[in-house]
Amino acid sequence: MGIAKYYRGKEGIATPEELYTTIKKQFPQSKIDEWLNQGQDFIAREARCLYGQATATVPVGTYWFYLPSICLDILSIYWKETDEDELRLSPRSQRQLDDEFLDWEVSTNDRHTDKPLYYVMFPQQLGTGAGHSIKLYPRNDVEGTIKIYFIRKTTPMTTDASGVSIEAYWHRAVVLYAIYSAIGDAKDMQELLVLIQGMKRELQTKTTDAETFRKSDRDWRDKGTITHY
Repeated sequence: MGIAKYYRGKEGIATPEELYTTIKKQFPQSKIDEWLNQGQDFIAREARCLYGQATATVPVGTYWFYLPSICLDILSIYWKETDEDELRLSPRSQRQLDDEFLDWEVSTNDRHTDKPLYYVMFPQQLGTGAGHSIKLYPRNDVEGTIKIYFIRKTTPMTTDASGVSIEAYWHRAVVLYAIYSAIGDAKDMQELLVLIQGMKRELQTKTTDAETFRKSDRDWRDKGTITHY
């Protein structure tokens, strides 16, 4: 399913086709495909290697809403009103807001309506990795635009021609996840998690090294269009 390189299995070097020969004796292809898709999301979640962005217009007084279903975790949130600069919101917990502002969600007092400064994230409103929601405080007194940067889920592979959402650097880990789901155990999964963290550190080191030799002029980073997921 979009992966055609060599990987190290529990019994040495093998191609995905050779490994499939082993696990197909016990599991249908549809189950293996399911594990590959789960593996993508597992790596995206643990390595935090896939990013997304979403924007939305927020009507007056709308302070609680769902995030995109592909959102795994929030990186940052910005609030923008007409003719004003973007404002980065600070994360808070529900308890922090309740302790400081008491009945802010039901009060009609004007002191609870203004430009949003904080957000509260509520994970897993519709199940693991989906349906996260956020609340804003203060409740907005004018219409504004919210921009959210987040760690996102992968796009499921549905056919043999489907591409893998995460970069090729992580493909080996995706295949190992499927293999260990079929014929591995808890220890294998723990070792895979250690491998992923090691790969993440290695990638961070390479990125830092590359940054050292990059040109000082970085205007190119601010050019181009951004795709909303």
